[in-house]
Amino acid sequence: MFPDNRLQPMLFSRRESVARVRRQIIRFGVLMLLCSFLQAPPSAYAAAPEEALVSSFLVRRQSLATDEKVDTAELSKAIRAAITSGERLEREAKYEAALAQLTALDRFMPILDIPSFDVQMLASWLYMKLGNASLASAHRARADAMREVLQNRIGSGKSVDSPIQAVMISDIAEWARMQLAQISDVRSLPYKGHELMAVRYSGPSTNNEPVLAYFELYPRVQARTNAHTSLFAPLPLEQMNPEQLALIEKAKAKREAFLNDTSFPYLALMDKVKTALQNSGQLMAQGKSQEAVVALREIEVIRPIEDIPLPQLIARYSALQGKIGNNDKQNELRGLLFGITQVIAHSGDGMSAETAVPVISTLEEYAWLSDKHLGRTSQKVINTPLGKFDVLTAKNTAGQERDYYFNITRMFPKYGQGLLH
Repeated sequence: MFPDNRLQPMLFSRRESVARVRRQIIRFGVLMLLCSFLQAPPSAYAAAPEEALVSSFLVRRQSLATDEKVDTAELSKAIRAAITSGERLEREAKYEAALAQLTALDRFMPILDIPSFDVQMLASWLYMKLGNASLASAHRARADAMREVLQNRIGSGKSVDSPIQAVMISDIAEWARMQLAQISDVRSLPYKGHELMAVRYSGPSTNNEPVLAYFELYPRVQARTNAHTSLFAPLPLEQMNPEQLALIEKAKAKREAFLNDTSFPYLALMDKVKTALQNSGQLMAQGKSQEAVVALREIEVIRPIEDIPLPQLIARYSALQGKIGNNDKQNELRGLLFGITQVIAHSGDGMSAETAVPVISTLEEYAWLSDKHLGRTSQKVINTPLGKFDVLTAKNTAGQERDYYFNITRMFPKYGQGLLH
């Protein structure tokens, strides 16, 4: 048995760390989703909207915000995928294939009823290319109506007292594109019992100066969005943009370098990580962000923080950079965090030795179980022809119990690393 008790953090600290990682991933995931929407070109000239269609979309959006049968987070993801694929196929002059990407959204509702400017505008363009003037005109009228809704009917977004009411994450991206703007940051902002999103953007309408716009997701929509954001759920690689793929490769290289480096005392480093996370968390709770950064950086007497690719650690460091106003570094660290969690997510499902999740610390095992809402009941180490595995028996929320496998073949030798240095 390896010395698991030396590395296991207290239950409260572990839950706190996972919660902080989740908040960081949600913010970065929203930012990445917005960036993927914003890759599409801005729309052309807008006609005067038909008031009947504007009213119809306002009613449809209200229905989406309250209808338990419609998963708005899933719909938003489906819209993103359809627009991304449809735009690519349109550029290749494959208009029917592009249209098929949009009409697949019929599983949610008829495409003419979908309250998305991007969907309606792309559909109009594709039907025009295919010679169907009637449907091209119908979708264009709906695109103009959705433009009016997003720009003028659901809040100004200029202050926390007049946030833009969003029913899907895609609303935020479509609004930004209408401003010909680029989004650089997304932050959660509690205000009077509500959870707002403070979105930093810039473009011609702001003289290229960064400006904040405030959005509010309906509570049910926010809950669904958060529920869909799992730290270790693998996102489809084919739907990622080059920036996201590069972040994954960067994280993979850092994890390889960490496992291959025999120059530092591994156990001493893990003990420092545990202590630094606990101390910095206490200082953050007291509002002492600068002191918390200093406490966290005590780790660096052994190894630079950014070369220790642990989700909990990078999430904490990122959050602190934001609190002290270093937004560029925070965004950089969010990218690294995204890459790390996706490397772990794509490495295995933990259901067997063959699909075990490779880890560089037991801290990752606890974070993985917590993310899946699993409670550990026992632990053992097994040796197999495939390697050495930490097997954690855990129960789900329904009380069902099973084993989960973590590959420690490369991590295990590091327990003796540095003891003779």
